[in-house]
Amino acid sequence: MKSDVVKHLLDRCIPSGDCLLWQKSIRNGYGQLTLHGKVHYAHRLMYEAYYNHSIPKDQLVRHLCGNPACCNPQHLALGTQKDNMQDMVQHGRSRPGVKHHNVKLSEVEVELIRNSTATQRVLAKQFGVCQTTISLIKRGKRWV
Repeated sequence: MKSDVVKHLLDRCIPSGDCLLWQKSIRNGYGQLTLHGKVHYAHRLMYEAYYNHSIPKDQLVRHLCGNPACCNPQHLALGTQKDNMQDMVQHGRSRPGVKHHNVKLSEVEVELIRNSTATQRVLAKQFGVCQTTISLIKRGKRWV
């Protein structure tokens, strides 16, 4: 453990329940700081310093607590982007259905798609989305 780096990071956090929340610069909910002219995410630096190993290129540091400003090393774990997205849904931080910023279909249209006997290709053309979207809706993988 690189105790000087860990101490430096912890000095910039305050406790909130079990979390240690970053109190300096925040961007998109994540703590960040500049070292040697380069911007770093605080939780990633904490993970590397506390566990004394670098983050593999195909991995990212997940917040098991669901709080992106948290730097508690016990709340940080390596995982894939898929793991991270599942965490986001589990912690209620995703925007499903009509709340999503890229939504193309209304709830009424999704219900029509689910109940339709038309082919997926026909439905995709009718609603202006790809066939994969129709398939995901029909199988309950989207708009659940």
